[in-house]
Amino acid sequence: MSVEILVDLSTYADTLDREVMEAVTLYTANAAKRLVAVDTGNLKGSIQTERINNTTMQVFSTSVYAAAQEYGLREFGKENYNFNPYLRPAAADATSTGTMRKLVAGASNNALKRSKK
Repeated sequence: MSVEILVDLSTYADTLDREVMEAVTLYTANAAKRLVAVDTGNLKGSIQTERINNTTMQVFSTSVYAAAQEYGLREFGKENYNFNPYLRPAAADATSTGTMRKLVAGASNNALKRSKK
């Protein structure tokens, strides 16, 4: 014999989705800022977030040498240019199972608190 419980979370759905998206995006941006190589601080300071639509947010850098640091480009002027990926590792960390569990739990708590107000 099986037992099922259906919980209607529709009241919280929009808030929860928004909370989770914002939490993952903010976590990714902060992780990228921790991982990025810093010389002048320009690259670190240029890391930003933007909401694209209801299901997509992006973390990006506006620095002219952001791609060179992330991917390593010979065109950047040095044959053996040392690059330091920061966005891809930050995104991988943010979307790992352990991190996602923490972010979703935190977002759920925030959504519940806001809905009670």
